Amino acid sequence: MRKTWYILYYMRRYTILPSILLCSFLSVSNPLDAQTNYRDAMRRLVVDLSAYAKKINPSFFVFTQNGNALLEAPLDTPLKQAYLRAIDGVGQESLRYGDPDFGRRTPTETTTYLLNILRFLNAQGKRVLTIDYCDRPNQISEILEKNRRENFVSFVANRRALDTIPSVPASWMNFSKNPVTNLAAVNNFLFLINPEGFSKSEAFLSALEKTDYDLVIMDAYFDGKPLSPQEVRQGGRKTNGARRLVFAYMSIGEAEDYRAYWQKNWSAAPPPWIESENPEWKGNYRIRYWDPDWRNILFGSPQAYLDQIIAAGYDGVYLDTIDTFYYFEDQGH
Repeated sequence: MRKTWYILYYMRRYTILPSILLCSFLSVSNPLDAQTNYRDAMRRLVVDLSAYAKKINPSFFVFTQNGNALLEAPLDTPLKQAYLRAIDGVGQESLRYGDPDFGRRTPTETTTYLLNILRFLNAQGKRVLTIDYCDRPNQISEILEKNRRENFVSFVANRRALDTIPSVPASWMNFSKNPVTNLAAVNNFLFLINPEGFSKSEAFLSALEKTDYDLVIMDAYFDGKPLSPQEVRQGGRKTNGARRLVFAYMSIGEAEDYRAYWQKNWSAAPPPWIESENPEWKGNYRIRYWDPDWRNILFGSPQAYLDQIIAAGYDGVYLDTIDTFYYFEDQGH
């Protein structure tokens, strides 16, 4: 599920204490890796994951959500530059509405800070997706209009849980029945990663087929079972059968106890790379994402999370909890 605790970090770092940005790239000590730079460790994970996926499928797309401070100028090291090259686009939650509460306007300082980074990425040819949380027509029209001017692609969620297909006038969303096979053709997207409201996967996929979104971001699992390649293809069809892009959601900064990789004994005796449970999201555990055992869970074998996503036929992966580096920085390990 999507995480919202990062909002507290934005508020503290970019609105209340902007001076922290001056020292945010300093390395801090770590009980596993002395002098670990948590931001570089996350960059390295994404770079390696992207290189692995694109070696298997050169057309595979890699997007990261939040944590866009990793792309803050200056990109003055080889690793920062490699990170920029490794991704095809970014997602940003609550750019204009939803921070910290649903329907609430995001603080101007936060929006301004994020816009500077997102505009830079857009100029670099990276596709920018935004997810805002509100349901008033005047708010929605404001978001869509402002983002069109920026060449950003908008999704306005009517629920924090990201478990519904919002009812928005089609004329607002620039829907079309044209096939979509590249990022430049994406003019809208659906972010629905919590399908628990659907009784069966058939109902969920049927609901998707009744929409004309250019891109669908969804979970790779339904009721604990991975969606098959046939089901992924079904979710990738518009109302007239035309193709669209489908990305699989994947959390890489936290482990989730409802995933196939989770072992029952971990709750009582967790491996050393599991740090602590996220108090905002029960069953989600912040992890030392640089640890080799965690990386092996994510990619590198037929049983790994990313490998199964690629094998199922998704067009790309949407990486969440990138911003876990804030947690480790604030812990001062």
